[in-house]
Amino acid sequence: MDQTDHSADSPSSSSPSLPFSSAVPRNALLFDPAAPEVQQQQNAVEEEDDQFYELTAEDLRKMLKALQDESKRQKSLLPTKLIKERDQQLKHKAYKHSIVRFRLNNGQILQTQFLSTEPVSALFTFLRQIISPKIRFELRQIPTTNGKLKADDSTMSLLDAGIAPKSVLILKIVAADNSPESPGQMSADQIFVADCFRICTQTEAKAEAQKWLSSNTEFRPYLDTILHMLPSTDSSTVTAAARPSSVMPPSSAPHDSGGGGTNSQSRNNSQRTTRPSSAELPKWLKRK
Repeated sequence: MDQTDHSADSPSSSSPSLPFSSAVPRNALLFDPAAPEVQQQQNAVEEEDDQFYELTAEDLRKMLKALQDESKRQKSLLPTKLIKERDQQLKHKAYKHSIVRFRLNNGQILQTQFLSTEPVSALFTFLRQIISPKIRFELRQIPTTNGKLKADDSTMSLLDAGIAPKSVLILKIVAADNSPESPGQMSADQIFVADCFRICTQTEAKAEAQKWLSSNTEFRPYLDTILHMLPSTDSSTVTAAARPSSVMPPSSAPHDSGGGGTNSQSRNNSQRTTRPSSAELPKWLKRK
């Protein structure tokens, strides 16, 4: 159980612009995926949103294909550590901004903005400023590759933790002092202090997320940027390398103006005539 320290200064309730320690505008937006506005666009919005923020079967297929491509392109010729370091450098250049969504026990979602280079501890610092001091909570990743996040982790960035550039985290309320409601039944009004977020629709939240992420660029793996330096492994090269010289077409053989071409052709004819036909082979050696 992650019993967090709530000694941070409480935000002012008179303005939605909270005095967060970070200069990054968090733009906290609260929406309910089960709201009627979303239900009207269930097929068009909810499925797209899940693909946008969460790991899907299509993502897994792409990851598998990427592994297969890396094998075909002789990734083993390059040190694995070098590949990871270069990929991380390229991600830092591509993913400047991140959108982090916190899913509450009752299904509501709080959307926030962060820099990808901010530490994991910045998530807890922000939440301590907007969650009631009587409430204890913990954060978990989806999927649970790293499990529960550590509140005091100031060395690992959101990018290093696999949270950037977009992610959904489970905000689990584990205890609430003097609350008549069980932790799983508490609403956002009971969890957060007043005026710390703006209520909106899922469509509005998505538009704000895309605006914040618009400064990011496409991440291209390091391996793809150096393919021209790797040996070619296309099928035509492999076929040509595996083709015996004895079956090389006569047109590709060198011609000698002094009659060498005739001798070469006679040698090929001799090789073909000395090769036994299937009728001359023993029955046990014939291919069925």
